Amino acid sequence: MKLAEFRASYPLFELQSEVTFQTPRAPTVVERMILRLIVTATASIGDMTLASAFTDVLGMGDARRVLTTFIEPLFVLDVVLCPTGEDPLEIPIRLLSLTETGLAFWSRNLLPGAPQTKRVTHTYDFITDTLTPQRRGKLAQTDNARTEDEIFLDQPLRASDLQARIHESLIPGSHEWVTRTTEIGEVRNSGVSTSWRSVELRLDCKQDGVLSLDAPNDKVFRLWLRAADPERLWTQLIEPALGIGKDTPEPENRWHLPITDGKQRLDLRQAQAVELLAGTSSMPAKAPSSAGTLMLSRMFTPDQPPGDWVRLQDVAPSSFLFDLFRQRRDRPAAGSPLLSIPLAPYFPAGFTYLTLASPGKVPDVRLEGAADLIWAGQAYRVPLELTLAEEPAGIFWRACCHDMETALLSRPQAALLPAMLWWQPPDFVVAQWLSCCDGLGPHDWIGQLVEFLAALRRRLALAAIAPQSDWAKTLAEAAAGVVSELTNPVDFPELIVWLDLLKNVSLARPQLQQIILESAVQVETLEDLQLIRQSLDDERMVLPLRLMGSSVRHALIEQMLASGDTSKIGPLVASAALARLKQVYAAVNDLLGGALSANSALRAGTAYAKARRQATTAYKLLSELRNSMEDVRNALQLDDKAYALAFGRTQDRLQHFEQWMDTQFAPAEEPNTRPVVMDTNTLIDFPTIFDQLGLNDIAVVPKRVVQELDQLKTKPDASSSGRRAHQVRKAMRSLDQATEVRSQDSMPELLALDWTSTPDNDILSAALFYSRSPVILLTGDKNLRIKAKAEGIRAMSGEEYLHEFGQVAPAHTTMAPASAS
Repeated sequence: MKLAEFRASYPLFELQSEVTFQTPRAPTVVERMILRLIVTATASIGDMTLASAFTDVLGMGDARRVLTTFIEPLFVLDVVLCPTGEDPLEIPIRLLSLTETGLAFWSRNLLPGAPQTKRVTHTYDFITDTLTPQRRGKLAQTDNARTEDEIFLDQPLRASDLQARIHESLIPGSHEWVTRTTEIGEVRNSGVSTSWRSVELRLDCKQDGVLSLDAPNDKVFRLWLRAADPERLWTQLIEPALGIGKDTPEPENRWHLPITDGKQRLDLRQAQAVELLAGTSSMPAKAPSSAGTLMLSRMFTPDQPPGDWVRLQDVAPSSFLFDLFRQRRDRPAAGSPLLSIPLAPYFPAGFTYLTLASPGKVPDVRLEGAADLIWAGQAYRVPLELTLAEEPAGIFWRACCHDMETALLSRPQAALLPAMLWWQPPDFVVAQWLSCCDGLGPHDWIGQLVEFLAALRRRLALAAIAPQSDWAKTLAEAAAGVVSELTNPVDFPELIVWLDLLKNVSLARPQLQQIILESAVQVETLEDLQLIRQSLDDERMVLPLRLMGSSVRHALIEQMLASGDTSKIGPLVASAALARLKQVYAAVNDLLGGALSANSALRAGTAYAKARRQATTAYKLLSELRNSMEDVRNALQLDDKAYALAFGRTQDRLQHFEQWMDTQFAPAEEPNTRPVVMDTNTLIDFPTIFDQLGLNDIAVVPKRVVQELDQLKTKPDASSSGRRAHQVRKAMRSLDQATEVRSQDSMPELLALDWTSTPDNDILSAALFYSRSPVILLTGDKNLRIKAKAEGIRAMSGEEYLHEFGQVAPAHTTMAPASAS
C-alpha cells in the first residue's frame, strides 16, 4: 500500500578553487650556454665572470648587454641562484649555482614558464560521488524551487577532502588553458556554495507493516537508497514524510489533538481494506475544495468547550459532535450550530471523524492511532490516520444516519433540519420542515423560512441542488399562501429585517423577495424606498407599484421634472415612463427658456422668444410631453386628484404657452393639408403651378411676392428679355385666376431680432407663420432655402416640388420654366 509520496531535495556542492600552473619551455642557445657554464664550471673558467667568458672565450662582442637580457629571467623563474647584492655578470662563475627547480628543469632540458592562476568550479554530487567541472557558461542543472512540504536531505562536506581529486581532474582538455605541457602547481579552496536537486520518492507499507522507500523515476538515487545507512534514511526522509517530529500546532487551532500514547494502537495486519494516509491532515485529500463537508469530530477535552461554537445543550464527555460547513482547513465560523449524538456501539475504536464530499456519497471514515512499522528490521511506533474502505464505511454511515435523523426530528429546528440533506432527498427535508412549522403565525413562519433557507445555503453542495427544483417551488408556493393570510401588511422595520436575512439565501430568493415586497406596507418617502433597494442584492429587481404610496409617487414625478437622480432607488415598474418624462420635460423647458420651471409669472415675447422661432419643434415637443404625462399617469396608476397635484402647474403653463402660440401663428391645418408658400421666382418660372399643386396642398402667396411681380410688370429690368416679361405677365394672370390662393402679410416678429427686412426675409416670415402645419417654402434661391431649413421650415425648388408632389397641368397651360434673372 502506498503510504506517502513526497519530494526530497539533496545538496549539490559547488566548490570554487584557485589553481596555480605553468607551461615549461625549451631554453634558448644563450640560456643553455649560461646554464652549462654554471653547472660545469672548471678550474680554468671558474674564476672567470660570465661577461669575460663570453667575450674572451666565445668571442662575443658587447657580451654584457646581451647577457643582461637573458640572465634576469633566470633569476625571476628561480632557476639561478646568486649571492645577495652581487652582480651576476661580474662575479666568478663558481659563485653562481642552480636552484632545485633549475636543476630539475635542466635535467629535462627545459625552463619553467611564468606562473599563472585560474579560478575553477566543480560540482560534487555525493549521491553518485562524482566531481564534475563546470565550463564557463555551462552551470549544473539544479532545481532550487522549494515548497513547504519538501524534505531536505543533509550531507556534511569538507572541501579539503576533495582538493586532491580536483588536482587529478585538471587534465588536458578539462579546461581550455590546460594543455599537454601544462604543469599544475597548488590547488587552494576559495569557497563552497550549495544548490538543490529534487527527486520524487514513494513510501510503501505492506500488510505486515514492513516499509520500503523507492525513487521510481531516478535509478541513480534508487541505488543510493539501497546502499545508504537505514538509520539516516529513517531520520532524514521517512520521519518527515510521516509527519513525525514536526512542530504540533496548539489544540485550539486543530480539528483534533495530536496522538498520545493512551490511544488505541492500529494493527495493520488486520486492516485488510484500509488505505494509510501520511501525517495528521484533518481533511480528505480527495475532497474538492468547493464541496460542502459534513464532519463528525470527536471532542477529546470536554472540560474545554470548543470556543465560539454554539452548543444547543450540554454535551456529555462520551458524545460526538458534527457540523456542516463549506470545506476549509480552519475551524467553522462563529455561531455554527452543533448537534450532540450519544456515542453508539458501532463507532470504531480510535474513531476521529468522517467527511462527505457531496450528498449521497459514501463518506471517508477516518481512524486515528499508532501502528508499529518495520524499517530495516527495526520496529518504530508511528501515529497514523486510516480511511475505511467503501463497504465498511457505508455500513458505518448508515448507522450514523439513523441516529442523527432520530435526534434531528426529536427536536427540529430550522438551522439543523438541512443536515438531513446528506442522506435524505430535499423533498423529504422540506416536508419535515413544513410539518414542523405548521400552526405558526404568518410573521413567525416567514422568519423561520428565512432561517431555514439560510441554513440550506450553508449546508448544501449547491452545484447538486438547483433552485428551480420542485421542492424550491413548493417552498415558494407555501410562502405565497402564508403571506396571503396576513391580516396586516408587513411593517417597514420588519420588511428590512427580512430582506437583510434573505441576502444569505440563494434558493428561491427572488421569488421570496417579491412575495415579501408585495405584502409590505406602502412606503411614503424616497429614503425608505432607497433603504429597501439597499436590502436587495439584485440591482435589476423591479420594485412593485403596490409598495409605493401616493407621496412616493408624487416625489418621483417631482424628481423627474427637476432632472433629479433616482439611480439609487433602482428599477421601478414605472421607470421607463418616468425616464421618458424627464427627457421630454427637460427638452420643452429648455426650448421655452426655463418657463416651465420658473417661479415668476410668464411673459409672452420674452420667455418664448426661442420657441417662436422654432414653432414646428415646439409643437412636436408639446405633444410628446402631454403623451409622456399620460404614460406616467397610467404607469403609476394616478387618479384625477393625484394627477392634478403632480402636473397641475405644468398643465397651466402649457395651456398658457399654447394660447400664446395661437396669437403668433396660423391655426393648424386639417390633417393631410399642407400650406405651400411660393416666392417670386417660383411664380415666374412656373406660372401654371396653381393647377399642379399636390392633393390637399394650399397655395400661399406672400404680399411681398405680389408687390415684386407688380414692380417687375410696370418697371421691367433693362436686361430682361421679352420672354421674361411675358412670364411675369402670365404669372400675374395665373395668380388672378386662381381660386384657392391665400395672401399672407409679412411677420417680421417671427424672425431673429438681428434680421433686417428684406424680400427674402419677408417671404420666410410668411412661411414661419404656418409653422403649426407641415408648411413647404418653394424658392429657387439656395441661400433662402438654407435659411428656411435653419428655422425648421422645409424648403425646395419649384421643379423639385412638381417632380415629387405635382399633378399634370392642362395641356393649354403647360409651359417650360423661364431662365432665372
